[in-house]
Amino acid sequence: MIIKTENIMLIKEVPKDAELTIEVSAAARKLEFKSQCIDTGMNYLYARPIIIDGKRVSFEASVTLSVSLVYIREDKNPVLWRGVGISTVTENGKSMYKITSSVDEQKTGIPAVSWIRSSSTDRY
Repeated sequence: MIIKTENIMLIKEVPKDAELTIEVSAAARKLEFKSQCIDTGMNYLYARPIIIDGKRVSFEASVTLSVSLVYIREDKNPVLWRGVGISTVTENGKSMYKITSSVDEQKTGIPAVSWIRSSSTDRY
């Protein structure tokens, strides 16, 4: 259940070094990955790459992925962006994720009052 209890938050307002969760769904499976904000721009942020077993996780897939971004805030409700785009980019020789959000109201962050996770969610 998501309820607007405060003003919306634009993705560019996520502070540097903020804790992030990238939620990826495909069919009935859902995965969660922890990351961190490196920097932000007009309608995007850069996030640290996720490394598992020495390899960077890629979000390029032959099936349609549904990707959401969650900004974890201390002493406040988390903020959720649904339907974000994610790609791997290289800036100054470093690989990172570029997570984009359109500026329309459907893709701005809103506080998540109740955050329920199903048992079918894997966390990394």
